[in-house]
Amino acid sequence: LKKIEKAEHRDRVLMAMYLTVEDIELVRDERIETVESAIRITKLRKNKFTKKLNELNSSEQRFKASGQNAPPWLVKSRSHYQEQLANVEDILAIKEREKLVIKKRFAGDINRYLELKDPELAAE
Repeated sequence: LKKIEKAEHRDRVLMAMYLTVEDIELVRDERIETVESAIRITKLRKNKFTKKLNELNSSEQRFKASGQNAPPWLVKSRSHYQEQLANVEDILAIKEREKLVIKKRFAGDINRYLELKDPELAAE
């Protein structure tokens, strides 16, 4: 019974919030754009970390080529940027999954909206 009430409430909210499928698509697209914006910013950070890591690796290679060990600060800094890069990769994966969840949820909302608005149209 609670499940039915919850579904009915969700249907009422869906019909009250949106006048057309285009309204649903607009909200979906805005949510996706927000996530894509976060992805763009995160990719910029990734590029920055990758560049810094490449610089540190080059410095370490120069030390090794001259027969010296890399100084502890360089090793620590490189480790820090490797960790940051791994974190950024995790964030990117999470954001990509978030986009898929948004698309799936809104596809369900559109289908349900069409069923409620015009059951014959939804069946097509």
